[in-house]
Amino acid sequence: AIDFRGYGASRAPAPSDDRYAGLEQDLLGAVDWLRRQGATRVSLVGGSMGGTASADALVQDGGRAIDDCVL
Repeated sequence: AIDFRGYGASRAPAPSDDRYAGLEQDLLGAVDWLRRQGATRVSLVGGSMGGTASADALVQDGGRAIDDCVL
């Protein structure tokens, strides 16, 4: 589990006009980090806000780094 920007213990503020904007970038950054650490498969699981961010990340990824997504 990760803290999205502006939530939990993260230090980055949430965008003021759309608090959900850019959350998929947090996930794509986490996916990239996991791959660089040697992960051979990466799956996203999300509900509500996390489900939307996961779906957006999956579309942006285009099947390159995310293997599975459960919403």
